[in-house]
Amino acid sequence: MWFMQHIDADKTYSEAYVSTASSYIGNHLLSQFAQVPLKDIDKPLLYKLLYIRMQEEYALSTIKGVLSVLKTAFTRAKELGLIASNPLEKITLRSFTTTQPEARPGNLKPHDLPVLVAAIHQQAKAKRVFFMTQLLHGTRIGETALAEWRHFFSNALEWCLPPENTKNGKEHRLPITQHAMDLINSLPRKGRYIFSVKGDKPISKRTVERWYQALSDDIGIKFTSHDMRKLARDCWQDKKSRDRLGFLIMERGEMLLNHERDGLDKRYMHKYSREQMRKALGEWELCIDCS
Repeated sequence: MWFMQHIDADKTYSEAYVSTASSYIGNHLLSQFAQVPLKDIDKPLLYKLLYIRMQEEYALSTIKGVLSVLKTAFTRAKELGLIASNPLEKITLRSFTTTQPEARPGNLKPHDLPVLVAAIHQQAKAKRVFFMTQLLHGTRIGETALAEWRHFFSNALEWCLPPENTKNGKEHRLPITQHAMDLINSLPRKGRYIFSVKGDKPISKRTVERWYQALSDDIGIKFTSHDMRKLARDCWQDKKSRDRLGFLIMERGEMLLNHERDGLDKRYMHKYSREQMRKALGEWELCIDCS
């Protein structure tokens, strides 16, 4: 119950997250864990009460979502000093199964790109730059909203996303093009944050969520910022786009999206590969301009 009150009061959480998290808590977590002492919550208990019971009726994607909300609740409680330790710190869906949920298709398709780009160009400047920054780089809504001027390096043409801003908690050094750098620099410097009302605080996710709702109304397709990210990836992997981009193979796209990589994939991140990614983004810009 504490976490439901917390996310409802904390305006940095989007309305969509509050709605989904509240549903997961009310429909799944409270019924299973309301009477369980915190000290008793561990991996075997989660396996029994959460994974085993839910998999009989629900898809893995739902189980993953419920587990994610529970993990976030414990993480936030630990950060606020409400609990001494976090028993879920190292627990993920992979702790219970090697099978992963199938990714749901995005609501935006590659053939929607022309109408989307046209609608973006009709937006007010700050909105237009925000949308284009996400579309060009496939960055997450939080990563984009938390961008600071000091994270961008004009000489090196690089956007450095610090660990505290990324989903996987690791620094992501994203090569960018001169066009993208000029786009960012076209905004007035009001303070620390690039996308901000007054500069001292980043724009809230709820505000950006409303921007997306208005944009989706403009083009008549219901979509979110995550669908924009999926669209970028789909276009990078679409056959016609691959023919146009040539060398932009899936591995490059995964790096640009800052997805977890392991083993050999991590060794792609050297100077040559970074230049290839920057070149790929330049070609992606041409695809957008020609839409």
